[in-house]
Amino acid sequence: MKGFNKKLPWLVIAAFTLAFMLGNGQVQASEMTRGENIMRFYGEVMPMSAGAQQNQIWFFGPTTPDGNGEHGGGTWAWAQSTGTLTLTNLTLISDAFTAIAFIGDAAIVLNGANHIESTFVLGGQSTAIFGDGNITLSGSGSLTAIAAGGSESDDTIAIYSEGDVIVESGITVNAVGGSGGVGTSAGIASWGNVIVNGGTVTSSGGTAPDSRGIMGNLNMDGNGVVFASSTDTVVRNNGILFDGNSGTVYGNVTLEMDLTIPNGYTLTVPSGTTIVNNAAINNSGTINNLGTINNVGGGTIIGNPPVGDGAVLVPTPPTGIADITSAITAMFAFLAISAVLWGFVLRGKLRRVKA
Repeated sequence: MKGFNKKLPWLVIAAFTLAFMLGNGQVQASEMTRGENIMRFYGEVMPMSAGAQQNQIWFFGPTTPDGNGEHGGGTWAWAQSTGTLTLTNLTLISDAFTAIAFIGDAAIVLNGANHIESTFVLGGQSTAIFGDGNITLSGSGSLTAIAAGGSESDDTIAIYSEGDVIVESGITVNAVGGSGGVGTSAGIASWGNVIVNGGTVTSSGGTAPDSRGIMGNLNMDGNGVVFASSTDTVVRNNGILFDGNSGTVYGNVTLEMDLTIPNGYTLTVPSGTTIVNNAAINNSGTINNLGTINNVGGGTIIGNPPVGDGAVLVPTPPTGIADITSAITAMFAFLAISAVLWGFVLRGKLRRVKA
């Protein structure tokens, strides 16, 4: 991956290895200190001196015991056997060079709205989430990851992995790179692949000389939606990709989550492709429909209607509802006819009585 300085991963691994050796394989938070920076595995924040509350790095790895706790208005839980960190409405803001670091493959399960940020502004690299293996994001919530950076920063990358970054269905990820002064800025960077199987990903770089939304190989092979300020190599099998302000549908995509198209953005549905819309498309931009948009279930388009000569299909009532409606209509018709006939019968009886 061109442009990224690899000093940060080696610093992280060196610190982890040293702490591992000192702790005979059981790393404790107190053994992972560097000045006022807290490199902690689990438990409550353990500042080494007053004012060090924010200077923390959360480490998780194969030797990290199970743990859970509360922080930043939310909760976290680590499962050692599966390498899974579950975040629920958690906010973590650290002025260390990274906020969360993983050793080995790891999974992050998102519940509710979560915010992870590194405000590190000195020389070197700044990342919100770092991993030296694969990082898999899943769940039903959202994640905002920010690497703030500053004028002296080398690289500012919100989510960085030496393996793959994998995004599964049902989540929303917003990754924002900072104002790296002399190096690289990116929302997501991977030395492997950025694999989007589902969900919605918004990834943007900052104001560095080399600024990109997604650095590395982006692989879209599901129903995911990606908004990237720019990309490198892209495998466009299936999904919706906005590269800058221009978006394109690849393959046949089923929208699982609401999609918002901002003002000034254009989404093209090419001929031969289909969007199966089971959500809400909030369109403040332009949808150039040359293919098919099939609104099913509660699927709807709000705002600007699509343009182009493609088809827009609307939901039809379920068979059961149609049958019930027909039955009710028939019943009222029968009652109306019966009332008329009964009226004739009564008139005939009255005439015979008078006679």
